Amino acid sequence: MTEPSDPRTVDLGVSLRLYTPADLPWIFKIETDPRIIWRFRLGGKALASNNYEKTTLSGVLAQSVVVSNDDGADIGIVYADKYDPVNGTAEFGLVADPERSGTGLVLHGMLLFLDQLFEQFSLRKLVGESMEFNIDQFANGQDAEDFSELFGIEAVYPDYYYLNGRHWARIQIAIFREDWISHRPKMIRSAKARVDRLRSADSKLVPSSLPGNPIERVVAKNGSDSTGPNQGISLDSDRYSLRAISDSDLPWCTELISNAARSFSLRFNAASLGTREMDAQLWSGVLCHFVIWDRSTSLPVGLICAYDVAGAHMVASAHLLLANGALGSDVADAADVAHEAVGLFLDYIFTLWPLRKVYFRYAEMAPELDLCKQVLSSGSVPYWNAIGVLRRQLNIGGLFIDQIVIELTRAAWEELRAADNLIGPGAVV
Repeated sequence: MTEPSDPRTVDLGVSLRLYTPADLPWIFKIETDPRIIWRFRLGGKALASNNYEKTTLSGVLAQSVVVSNDDGADIGIVYADKYDPVNGTAEFGLVADPERSGTGLVLHGMLLFLDQLFEQFSLRKLVGESMEFNIDQFANGQDAEDFSELFGIEAVYPDYYYLNGRHWARIQIAIFREDWISHRPKMIRSAKARVDRLRSADSKLVPSSLPGNPIERVVAKNGSDSTGPNQGISLDSDRYSLRAISDSDLPWCTELISNAARSFSLRFNAASLGTREMDAQLWSGVLCHFVIWDRSTSLPVGLICAYDVAGAHMVASAHLLLANGALGSDVADAADVAHEAVGLFLDYIFTLWPLRKVYFRYAEMAPELDLCKQVLSSGSVPYWNAIGVLRRQLNIGGLFIDQIVIELTRAAWEELRAADNLIGPGAVV
C-alpha cells in the first residue's frame, strides 16, 4: 500500500483554521499561564495585552489555530515569522493549551502547518529553537512515533538560559524542504498511529522522555543534561493566585491606582492621574505584572510587579499594591495577602532570572511598606536591609515625604524561605 504523501488526506485528529483578532484573549491566556509563560516567547515576562499583541503579530508570516477534530476545541497555536525571502528562511513555533497538553496532537497541527508553509512560500529552510528540557517533547522514543526525524539540531549553545538556579542550553533546530518531503510519509504514519492509540478505549498517551533517544544523545554530547523542569512554575498558594493582567482587569486597576494615590502607595508620584499616568503606574519599565486573585471570593485584591531591571547588575525593584478592602475590610486580610503574594512573586522572579537582589521603594507612610517588612522577616528577625532614606523625596499634595528603600538579596530570600516556610523549596513544580 502506498503511503500518503499529503497529511491533509489522512485524519490526524486535528485541523487548522486561520487566526483572527477574536482569538487574542484566548492566546494571551494560554501564553501567560504559569505552565507556559516561562517556556516560550514571553520568557516569563507578563506584558500589557496590547504590547503582547504587537509582540506576537510583529513580522508574522502565517499563524493558525490547531483545532481538535473530535470535539472542535482549540488546542494550540502554530506560527511562522521572521520571513527572509532572499535566503528562503523563516522561524516557526507552536504553543499548546496546557489544559489539552500531553497528547501530542498539537504536533499534528504543526505537520499540517509545515506542509502549508513549504507549499505556499519559497522556503528552503525553517528554523526554530528550544530550551534543552523542552526539546524531548518532539522525541518520545517510540519508533515511528518519534518526531525527532522532522528536524536536525544545528547548534547547541551551552548554558544560555537561566532557570531555577542553573543555566540551560539553547538548541537551534532546522527543517529543510527536501528533508521534510522525504520524511513526510513517516511523520504522517507516526501521527496516525498516535491518533489511533488515543482513540482506543483502553489506552492513554503518557508523554515520555526515554533515556538514549536521539535528541538526548545530541544534548549530552555537547556537555549538557537534558533532564529538567517539565511542568511549570507555581503562582498559586492555599488561597491566592497570581495571573497576568488582561484587558478585562483594566477598569479595576484604574480604580485601584486612583485610590492608592491617597495612601502614598504608588510607584511613581503624580500630581494628577490621567490616562498617561495610569498607564505608567501599570507598565512603565515593567518586567512582569500580576493581579493578586483571591480564589475564595473570586475577587482581585492587589497588584504586584517587577520593574526597573538593571540586567548588567542583576538587580530589580518590586512593588506590591493592595486594594483598600485588603487593607482593612473583610474582603481579605492584608497580612495574609502580602505573605502569600510576595512569597509567590519573589520565588517566581528569583527562579526565572539570575537576580542578585530586589529593592522595595515606598513613601514612608505607605501601608504596603510595613507589610513588606513583615513578610521579609521571620519572627523578630529581619531578612531585609534598610539601605536608605531619601529625605523629602516625594511631593504628595504639597507635603514633602521621605522615601524608604529596603533590599532583599537572593541569599537572604533563600534563608527566609527555609526558615519561615514561605514557599516550599524550589518554585518549579
